[in-house]
Amino acid sequence: MKDFKFDMSRGVKPNTEIIPPLHGSNISIPFNYGYLENTMVRPAHETAGQPTTKNISLPRKQENQHTQFNALRVPTGPSSLLPPLTSLEPPLRRLITAARDLFTERPIYTRRALFNSLPAEDLAIIGQNATKHIQQYVGYVFKDGPWSKAIIRFGVDPRKDPALRIYQTLTFNLNQKGESGGPNPNSDTVQNMGQESSSHIFDGTRLYHDGKMWQVCDITDPVLAQVFATADLRKKCHLEYDGWFRNGTLAKARVVMRHKLLTLREGESVDDKLFEKVVTLPESYDSTTASRYWAGYWGPEELSREERRLIEAVRTSANRSADGPVGRAGNGEMGTARDGDGDGDEDYEHDEGDEEEEGDGGDDGEDDEERDEEEEGTSDADGDGAEDENEGSEQAASSREEEEAAPVDPMLIDEDPDAASDDTETPASVLPNEQSTT
Repeated sequence: MKDFKFDMSRGVKPNTEIIPPLHGSNISIPFNYGYLENTMVRPAHETAGQPTTKNISLPRKQENQHTQFNALRVPTGPSSLLPPLTSLEPPLRRLITAARDLFTERPIYTRRALFNSLPAEDLAIIGQNATKHIQQYVGYVFKDGPWSKAIIRFGVDPRKDPALRIYQTLTFNLNQKGESGGPNPNSDTVQNMGQESSSHIFDGTRLYHDGKMWQVCDITDPVLAQVFATADLRKKCHLEYDGWFRNGTLAKARVVMRHKLLTLREGESVDDKLFEKVVTLPESYDSTTASRYWAGYWGPEELSREERRLIEAVRTSANRSADGPVGRAGNGEMGTARDGDGDGDEDYEHDEGDEEEEGDGGDDGEDDEERDEEEEGTSDADGDGAEDENEGSEQAASSREEEEAAPVDPMLIDEDPDAASDDTETPASVLPNEQSTT
């Protein structure tokens, strides 16, 4: 301070903060900046003893581990950057200990299933985000794929063990375009997570709005349980969509469950007789079974309009993970169909738009208006009273060309890379043959 001197020269010095001049200013007194120390910043010391500051208002940093569905290896332990359990508050520490015990019995949980299984007293203290803090200490998550968003115990790789197919996840977005997403007040719902310990279980009679993801092992509906009970499994795990199930199996399950969820959302009861023909479809949709997935395979009196739409939805869902281009009877050809009406002609029905790309959870064929118009019969564009057969043939040919041109990448993984396989699926990447811990 002794050496400090004011610069008495005229003019504004560079980088000098001054108030506006009195002339033209509406401020009659100098600015009062009111400098104060941030009350959320506290003095602290680093590990080496150096003084520093710490912002206590910052949220707790998370070290959750997420991996891609085609990653060669999975995380085997928690991050080294995590604070030790002894430094955590007692309720969170008890929850992590309880979660570790749960994962020794069941290696894979959805967040909702884990939340419903933890002590409610400690959850009330930590809140509904407790599973985010717990996850980083107990397991990792696949960003996508058959086990998408489920918490998997460290070191367990479900892509190598067919027995872990029961923990695959199914996700459904039930809100149509333009809807707010609110539940139907007439439906039987439970909306608060943690209040019902069974909200992660789907029994086919109740709809819970605290989540949109279910695991195969938590689906107790009789029709869906019958579909998942199949012994016809893949020899190689399909990494992107189907996991250990065949594409037809998972497509049937998605369509049936989505239809039931939408029906329950409207407060209506579900008639399982509607799915009797759907569940009899082959487990695999390929060139040898394609004809069974077309409504024309069945007689005209055998299917109701709703059954026809369900079968078409199953075909659309299964087609995205088919082994290659599949037409109505394979290789884009028409093949042989049943003559349901006895007129000597093969009966194939094809509605425009049923080859649309399917999103997560499948499409149960609720787009009624366009299909109802196309079911009226063959069009008569020129108004002469005769059916335009050439136009119908061109549309069928165009549809077959689109099916053949659709590229499909099976993205498979060998259960045992050294074992010979007669499966036609070609793996895009093969994981090392490691022993998984279940």
